Amino acid sequence: MNFGEFCSTVKKLFEEFLQNINEKIRNGDIKIKADYSFPSYLRIGESPQHWMAELTGATEIVNYNKYGLEAPNVSEKYGNTSAFFNPGADIEDSMKPVINIKAAKEIGFVNLCIATSYDHTAFKKFINLKTSSTMLIFPSAEVPITIQSGCKMIHFYNVDLIRTENFKLFFKSIPTAIAVKKNITRNELEQLLNLIVKKLYKSSPPNIFGINIGYSYSSEKFARDLLSLTNQPVNETIIDGFIQKHLKFFTKGLGYQRGLSQTELKILEGDFGDKKSLKPDYLMLRNDGFYDILDLKTSALKKKSITIGDTSRMRFNAYVNELISQLVGYERYFKLEKNYEWALKKYDIKIKNPKLIGIVGSFQNFDRSQVDLALEQYKDNIAILSYSDLINLLRKNI
Repeated sequence: MNFGEFCSTVKKLFEEFLQNINEKIRNGDIKIKADYSFPSYLRIGESPQHWMAELTGATEIVNYNKYGLEAPNVSEKYGNTSAFFNPGADIEDSMKPVINIKAAKEIGFVNLCIATSYDHTAFKKFINLKTSSTMLIFPSAEVPITIQSGCKMIHFYNVDLIRTENFKLFFKSIPTAIAVKKNITRNELEQLLNLIVKKLYKSSPPNIFGINIGYSYSSEKFARDLLSLTNQPVNETIIDGFIQKHLKFFTKGLGYQRGLSQTELKILEGDFGDKKSLKPDYLMLRNDGFYDILDLKTSALKKKSITIGDTSRMRFNAYVNELISQLVGYERYFKLEKNYEWALKKYDIKIKNPKLIGIVGSFQNFDRSQVDLALEQYKDNIAILSYSDLINLLRKNI
């Protein structure tokens, strides 16, 4: 199968299945006593041996005919299948795992937390998110799981993975996911997915593959999935796409009325190189009716720190400097009268003393005291937050 065939097949099968489940819930044929929600976002990964798919995010199905998974246009590329599922960066199949999957047959993990005893204790102490009550704990390992090239198909449902590396703590929540050999046919994929669905539903208690059991459509679920996503080396377009599907929680968590995503700003005045327009990630509406400007970067897991230098010369690395330059460029756009008037007429965007907010890094490489020192050389309207800061703000709104 190629990317288009795999993505469309997985998307179609899960959309139809979950629409059917929702209808049965409405009719009283299926009763779910716990909180639940439906996935909203489909990730597609690719390694040399496997196609991988993960259903994440949360939504409610209000209109049966309008439910759909947000799907990517291209796959996320990984050097090995293990890297798509494990948290952290630079994952290799040669690392010592809690579980090593070599089987050529279909295998699955359900309602499970996989970690070493040290990693699980550290996670509970420093992050303390709810994890699966059933735990597979091992004395020592480098990663929770490795998936070797011979694995035919593996599925995960409600599985949490925890690991530490060089005193850095990483977390991955897998609501629903699969990996299959690339040479699988569409018919084989459909048969295997239907087999998994039936097998899980016949378990005791029944598990409905694809549904987020225990998590309603809420900022808690968004925070959990965002933490998981930013604990992997994904690019900002993946993070941005996920946030767009949960924009109301994102804007509320940051204390704004609403957010405008990827708004195209036509350049009528000023020197912006060969660009004809600008497109900030988000324009955030304040309570006073004016907008602040926000841009996203990745959590930069491969970088030890987003700052460089000692306390006497503390400064941001090039990655963060680029982010700040983008934000300043957007502010400069609105200072020019023709641009401002165009944006006001087109989108009713009002800008006055905007805060320029950049979100980059995570608790693994973001030291607040160092960031504050580095910010001293910039104007007071620039704020740099980490994804950990964002997640903490979201959790305060739960």
